[in-house]
Amino acid sequence: MAENPALEWNARQEQPSEPRVGLTPILARCSFRAIYAPPIVSLEQQCVVAGQAMEISASSDIQLLIDANQIDHYVEWIGILQSATADLSSDGEQPSGFPSHSFFTSNRIDIIVYTSSPEEYLPFVSIGLIQPHALIKTGEQETREIAVYDVRLQLPCWASGSPVKCCSLPDETAFPISLVETRPGQPAAVTGVPPSLFRLEMISARELVVDLGRPFKLILHADNIASLQFLARQLETFQTSSQEDARPSLYRQISLKTSQVVLEIPVPSAVITAGLNEMVLDVTCQFDTNEGKRETLEANFILNAFSIKAEVDQDLNLQLCDPFSLDCRVQLLWPHWLANERVLLHAFCRADNLRLHVGPRQVLVAQSLTQWILDNYTPSQTDDSAPKATVDKDEQHYQDDLRTGAFDFQVRDTTTRQSTSGWMQTEEKPRPYQVVFNVQPASMCWAYPQPRALTRVDVYPIPLMKADGANQDPGAGVEQVDCTLEYWDHCSQQFRILRRFALSEIRFTRVPLPSISNPSGRAVPGEEKRAERELLENQVAFSDMWRIVMHFTEESLPENRPKKIIAAPPSLVACTRIDSYFNASMVPDLQLGLTFNYISLALHNQLASSSTTWGDGQFQLDGSMPTDFPFAALNFHSISANLRSRLGETMTASLDLSTQVQANLINFQYLVDESVLEPTGTRYS
Repeated sequence: MAENPALEWNARQEQPSEPRVGLTPILARCSFRAIYAPPIVSLEQQCVVAGQAMEISASSDIQLLIDANQIDHYVEWIGILQSATADLSSDGEQPSGFPSHSFFTSNRIDIIVYTSSPEEYLPFVSIGLIQPHALIKTGEQETREIAVYDVRLQLPCWASGSPVKCCSLPDETAFPISLVETRPGQPAAVTGVPPSLFRLEMISARELVVDLGRPFKLILHADNIASLQFLARQLETFQTSSQEDARPSLYRQISLKTSQVVLEIPVPSAVITAGLNEMVLDVTCQFDTNEGKRETLEANFILNAFSIKAEVDQDLNLQLCDPFSLDCRVQLLWPHWLANERVLLHAFCRADNLRLHVGPRQVLVAQSLTQWILDNYTPSQTDDSAPKATVDKDEQHYQDDLRTGAFDFQVRDTTTRQSTSGWMQTEEKPRPYQVVFNVQPASMCWAYPQPRALTRVDVYPIPLMKADGANQDPGAGVEQVDCTLEYWDHCSQQFRILRRFALSEIRFTRVPLPSISNPSGRAVPGEEKRAERELLENQVAFSDMWRIVMHFTEESLPENRPKKIIAAPPSLVACTRIDSYFNASMVPDLQLGLTFNYISLALHNQLASSSTTWGDGQFQLDGSMPTDFPFAALNFHSISANLRSRLGETMTASLDLSTQVQANLINFQYLVDESVLEPTGTRYS
């Protein structure tokens, strides 16, 4: 041993240290409390008294730090845990029939997403969930619910095309910009508890309900949009391969309901604010269980009190659109008789009153908004080499549809209200290959599995009245009954009259119908294009639902004629021959309908400057003349527009537009509106 160990220790050479391993936290320190209640079973009565329950609550705030570079690892860990749980549940004998109730709650959960490099950190987004809870109930019906009372969504500062970098792990101070602002909302009338901002409920993995109960405002500043786009680009590289082969969601019904929603968009000339009072969205899906793909998707969309305004200066607000409501129904169809690439789209929108304001300042704001959309929206790059949608060329002719035995019949004794506007109720629609007879209106309605055009309708004579006795005058009976042949129009969501004819006791009637083929039966050059033009000119209607309505009532008979009617809707089957034609290439791919009760276009006169002094301050306005006032209005009443389009080798479209136009001009002498154009009906086809 050396005489001076301390000297030798200090004099020895420094050994190279081992490399340090950099560790970053994923979950900050927090505390949990768990309570478990086992199930209670009555051995005497052989029944379950109470199911099992478990509650987990976080007694401190939870903070998650997620590195975007490690998202693939997190997804892989979750997949391993799910597979391990499935293996455990498959091994051994499972307990039978115990309902369970699991509940998780916390005061606050903070999620910070960032990316790291050897010397610095790049913050992405900070999400704060205030008073979240999760509930899972199993039993006869499995229910899962996730609710969050409030949300704090913060973004980092933006500089030089990327977020401001940090030297240490980012915290709340690195995210000073708010993307969402919320308000308390209306408390419940019974409990007095204010609503949650977000509530998600999944019922038996078939029904999904989303409720946004609190009013919120989404702020789309330039820095916010740049941060969101940057975050989206960074997260695109972390999509797992398992998502590419994911099957479509099997939710049968999806519902979305919101409270007040405000969207704030700053543009160079103003700050545009768009808001709505309420929005309801109901989506219903039908699946082919054998092939596991969608057959129909139907969405009902209701927009209540939507309006747009712009704030140009601190004391100058411009109204662009007054509040109006919109009711829309959209259908997407993947029928089996179409090629795999084709989808049928049926949409119908109905609105009440729409009032638009147009002036020099409104035009500048609209131009700025259009430029803002073009600057922030980058359309996806399409591959020109992708195969085009194939068009089915098969055609089929059907003869005597209703009397060949393919249809089944149903008589409705209840009185059904004739649908003059809006779409039919679900219970009123016949199923494919079904004939429904209604009492009021007296009609026969039938449906096909695919849209067809009628090529032949023959009506044979049948007895219309019943004689009272031998002294009955044969000439006193009803000679004919007026009838209409109608088809269901997906654009206007109502029945439209195609032809009118008469049902007689003595005469045979052949209803004239538009021709769908070349009379000579020979193919000529350009026959397909000529046939498409002929379809539009003759207004051949393709529909999957047709009906014949009898316009006949006993009250309309003269007093000297007997009132014993034996002609009823079921008798139409025996006296009617109906031939139909189907061609998938002639069925419109797109059918859109739009109906407005009233549209008003208010023209405003506005001063070039909002200053009250003129001529270098020598003159000052006395305020008798307003700086912004409407001087003219262009009104449209009962607007109806229908658009049909077929997509194939050549696009074919037809547009029907009808409205009443009226123009008013203000009389400055009496300050009243004077009509310069009386209500005039216009129609374009």
